[in-house]
Amino acid sequence: MPKLFLLRHAESDADSGESDHERTLNRCGVDAAAWVGGFLEQIDAQPQLVLCSSARRALETWSGVASAWSLEGDRLVELDELYLATAGEMLEILRRQPVSVDSVLVIAHNPGIHELALILAGEGERDAYQLLCDQYPEAALCELAFDRAWAEIGPGVARLVRFELASLE
Repeated sequence: MPKLFLLRHAESDADSGESDHERTLNRCGVDAAAWVGGFLEQIDAQPQLVLCSSARRALETWSGVASAWSLEGDRLVELDELYLATAGEMLEILRRQPVSVDSVLVIAHNPGIHELALILAGEGERDAYQLLCDQYPEAALCELAFDRAWAEIGPGVARLVRFELASLE
């Protein structure tokens, strides 16, 4: 059963004077990315592939996740087409993944990542779904499971396993 993890990039400095594409994570974002990495390790998630927006804040999010998570091998594929991608564009990227890949982590941006999660989630954990409907904050992580190949995913075909918000307490 293929699994998909959707991670919105962690918090960045919107008024840093850099272009949107070059914005960096702020301290809270760095901490949140490390929390996500620790959480993924705790649930023993091992995505085979990481598809990441080319935006600096997304790449720094991956760096923080990876540094807090004992992963082996290089899984990262940086994609310019994920930068501010729509839900439909992300869905097309996912549909192109080979059958041999059983789990993917996507690190991207709102509103596309939120819309994609809502489009795909057809059933699953009720409280998580309600939270997902309400918001998709920075460093939020959605896990979806499918009973079909990547090429066949579409609206309402996923089971929402969890929707987690970074906890920095």
